[in-house]
Amino acid sequence: MRICAPYNINMRVTVKNFIVSMCVMVALLVFVQILDNSLSVSASQGQSIRVIVTDINDRAVHNALVTVESHGGFYTDNNGYSPVIRLDGVENSYDKSITDWYTVTVTVSIEGYVDTVVLNCVVYAQQTRTLNVRIYPVDSSELSVVCYVESPPDSYLQSLFAK
Repeated sequence: MRICAPYNINMRVTVKNFIVSMCVMVALLVFVQILDNSLSVSASQGQSIRVIVTDINDRAVHNALVTVESHGGFYTDNNGYSPVIRLDGVENSYDKSITDWYTVTVTVSIEGYVDTVVLNCVVYAQQTRTLNVRIYPVDSSELSVVCYVESPPDSYLQSLFAK
């Protein structure tokens, strides 16, 4: 009988370890599933923009201040890229009832370059827009601001002629 007692104790420890291990694995799987779902939801909801700032020689401009209306300012990295900027609460400046694309104003500024603005930058719903903004160095000209104006999508322009 003494021989069986240690065996029973070892068996209990083994079963206990197995149960604890299984609980830990289930908890980890639940955590990973929750994390995966939250990443999928946040990636698929809303629209966003990422701005690439380059100079007239197509070189990346580091530390340029990129501002998107009502969403704050962000600085470009060593490759000229802003972070991805989520655009919650934006509207379409042409027609507020249009919800499959929106318009935003983007500004870029950095010392030594002319301030630049992109008006009516089109961003599609549920997508990330990559916008390349070319900036010009300050020179002896009187150019104080460079302004780009984007046209709305062709389907919208065609609808203006529909009879």
